Amino acid sequence: MALERIEAAEKSAEPILRSSATGQRSRCENAFLAAIQAQAEKTWPVRSDPSYTLNVIVDATYPNRNDHFLVDTEIGPVRIRSIKFRGEVAYERLQVPMIRQDEYRNVGEEAISQITAFQPVDLGRMGRFALEFHRLPSLGCTEILLRRHTIDEA
Repeated sequence: MALERIEAAEKSAEPILRSSATGQRSRCENAFLAAIQAQAEKTWPVRSDPSYTLNVIVDATYPNRNDHFLVDTEIGPVRIRSIKFRGEVAYERLQVPMIRQDEYRNVGEEAISQITAFQPVDLGRMGRFALEFHRLPSLGCTEILLRRHTIDEA
């Protein structure tokens, strides 16, 4: 019965995971994103082909006694030691308006940073995200950011 409630809550986007460190509740999608970010060095072979879908399996472990997830059930809190996430990544092409292009520089010197930002896109239950490119000439690189936007932000 407790597992049925957990499964139903996950499908309804109810925040069922509770942090043992902070008490903050989060949804499974947030734990999935954190697991992906923890594996930042891993590359995902996504193709720019609308018919291509990548099946993704991510194992997340929570061995820390002081910082892990709990799920509250009618028989009491249950410690989560690991989660195996299974999902799909698919390619979808969207035309998104550019909303900002800025350049930062010291007067009379080369640019420090050049930024191009795009309008936030709604990604369903995960929320709204905006893509940004930050070109850093002094480092010879461009950082690509996917920034979460709240309802308050433009």
